[in-house]
Amino acid sequence: METDIRITIVFDFMCPWSFIGVRAMEMAVKDLMNKSDEKSMKFHFKLMPLEFRAAEEIPPEGVAWTDFAEANSSSKSAQIDQILDVGSKLDIKFRKQRRIRPTRTVNAVLIHAQRYGRGLEFALAMMGYNFEHLRDPNDTELIGRVWTQGLNMPAQALREALEESEAGTLNAELLEISRRFGPESLPKFRVTCNDETKDMCLVAGAGDPVSKEYFDRIFDACLSQHQRTPPAKQPEMAASAQHASLPGPLASMVAQVKNDLTEAVRSGPLRGLVGDLPQDLNL
Repeated sequence: METDIRITIVFDFMCPWSFIGVRAMEMAVKDLMNKSDEKSMKFHFKLMPLEFRAAEEIPPEGVAWTDFAEANSSSKSAQIDQILDVGSKLDIKFRKQRRIRPTRTVNAVLIHAQRYGRGLEFALAMMGYNFEHLRDPNDTELIGRVWTQGLNMPAQALREALEESEAGTLNAELLEISRRFGPESLPKFRVTCNDETKDMCLVAGAGDPVSKEYFDRIFDACLSQHQRTPPAKQPEMAASAQHASLPGPLASMVAQVKNDLTEAVRSGPLRGLVGDLPQDLNL
């Protein structure tokens, strides 16, 4: 019987802990696939990039990471040193010279990449270029190479993504979601198995998502439920009137992920992102 594992990831392209968490998850997924029969296991990823920096709040050239950390933390040196140490255990070569930038363009392109099932690969590639190679993840030439040459996705779809980025509608949506969630405690993961709705991150009692072992424990808990009925087909989400200004496919994807996040927050696993939610709140 096939094990269906669905992973929702809430992250920020500029957050080093997000890169650490997503890389750790990727390593655990690859390890599990190498140990298991690939035909018996299927992973589904939904990535929701948050945007905390409006374009007008940060200069085009960005802000130095060290300056940003100093302005937003009382222990700049210790914090960055901890990030460098944890990252090295995951083969991430963080560089202190990186800069903090708005992520309007790369966010829009990621949402489109998920239409082709390549969202996780795109996100990891762009975070790697930013954190390890000091490249601007909004650089359209770099995005184009990753999109067409690295991931072999159609050029026309990239043009549509870049047009959406210029329109700014999607970025306004992400800024609004981010304001409600707050910047603390990213990344957040929600993992469900087969047709279950309970979050295996809670069942496994795994701790914080900063190591491969964190996800190993979660996936072990998933596999212990292997002998369950086949997963029910996920219903398609219709775009709500709230997202009518977005192109149809984008509106549907944004509505789907936002509904997932709302349900997850109310059920507990993502509650740390916000305080108590009003019963009528729809993100």
